[in-house]
Amino acid sequence: MQHYKNKKMKPLRDLVLIKPIKPDETKNGLIIIPNAQLQNKGKVVAIGVKTKLIKIGDTVMYYQNSGTLIDYNNEEHLLVSEEHEVISIL
Repeated sequence: MQHYKNKKMKPLRDLVLIKPIKPDETKNGLIIIPNAQLQNKGKVVAIGVKTKLIKIGDTVMYYQNSGTLIDYNNEEHLLVSEEHEVISIL
C-alpha cells in the first residue's frame, strides 16, 4: 500500500480518489452480517482532469475488488477509474 501524508493529491486522467464508507453491521443472534449494499460505496475526495460526470463530494458505488488501495492522510482510500470501475453516482 502506498503512503501519502499531508499532501494534496490530484489524480490523472479519469481517476477518482474515493474514501470508502464502512458498512454497517447487523447482529442476528451470534452472527454479524455486514450490510452488503454498503460494501462498495465511498465519498469522492479528488478527481482527475478527464473525469466527466463525477464531482468532489459525490457518493459513488464501485465494483468489488477494484482500484488501488492508498493510505492518504493516514486513512485508506481507493484510486479507481471513472469509466471502468465506478458503477453509479448515488
